[in-house]
Amino acid sequence: PPGAFLCVARGILYALDEDSGALLWAARVGPDVTDPPAVARVQLAGGLTDLAVVASNVGNAPALTGQVLRTGAMRWYQPLPAPAAGPPV
Repeated sequence: PPGAFLCVARGILYALDEDSGALLWAARVGPDVTDPPAVARVQLAGGLTDLAVVASNVGNAPALTGQVLRTGAMRWYQPLPAPAAGPPV
């Protein structure tokens, strides 16, 4: 399937379809997050899946999440003791 283009603007992460440019999903990441997430291909029960590794700091609750690239469905959530020092790698 076509991929997704990820971008961050004004504290919102947007996932856009690479072919049509249509919005696939959006998520609040916080105003201090400016870098787009990393993408990792992982083996899940349903097969290989592309996940966006998203750093966020919404309401002073820093975290990392793994979200399915095409749908935004959250696969995991990890709270952090402090905001991420840089973009996920």
